[in-house]
Amino acid sequence: MGFPKEHKMVENGIVSKPDNNKTGFFLTNAIFNRGISGGPVFAVRDGSSQFEWVGMASSSSVTTIHYLKPDVDRADAYGKSEPYAGKALISHKKIINYGVSFSVSMAEIVRFIKREESTLEQQGFAVQRFFYR
Repeated sequence: MGFPKEHKMVENGIVSKPDNNKTGFFLTNAIFNRGISGGPVFAVRDGSSQFEWVGMASSSSVTTIHYLKPDVDRADAYGKSEPYAGKALISHKKIINYGVSFSVSMAEIVRFIKREESTLEQQGFAVQRFFYR
């Protein structure tokens, strides 16, 4: 779940064994766009019809493409058939690899909250109420 481009969206996918990953992250094959980060990840376990909150969407796999571009503020200042004779700059662009998304497991979120309990409480968060109802 998330809000890419300020639109509420729900995506589906397959969660890869969140309990067996020692890094605190797990993979899904759900489509990921900017704005999904921080959204809850739910799963249906063992054929149940109930949802289980298993984590939080974190990021997507990306491929970085490097390319040369003109050193000008306005590229339209040059005609398309006119050769460019100025300086060239190296730039890059990140392309999302759709279907390879990373999420933080609930176990890792709980470890973080417990580890940072005093700092969170100093900031006004009632951590005890979160864990002990």
